[in-house]
Amino acid sequence: MSVASVLAAAAIEPPPTFMVETLRFAEATGAAVDMSGVDLVIAPLIGPDFDAAELIGWLGRASFRGRMRVVTRPLADRSVVLWELRSLAAPFGIALDLFETGRS
Repeated sequence: MSVASVLAAAAIEPPPTFMVETLRFAEATGAAVDMSGVDLVIAPLIGPDFDAAELIGWLGRASFRGRMRVVTRPLADRSVVLWELRSLAAPFGIALDLFETGRS
């Protein structure tokens, strides 16, 4: 099968479906939640009643093994914060990235 045939066959497949759900930290952590089927979590570095470090621990204990995107305002030293978050996420198998908003 040629590359063109594979690409043509892939174009016929229906597009992947996904579901977006928004939860407050207290709602998500208030009950025994299984996060094993979740692919991506997007969260602020510091939320109104939690921070990303606390959320990483909870996600890991809830069997989350996907990707986490942490969003924050510009930081004085992004690399230090990213290193700390990744060191917390790695033992759980969570792939983590840090995005700064408002930086030009």
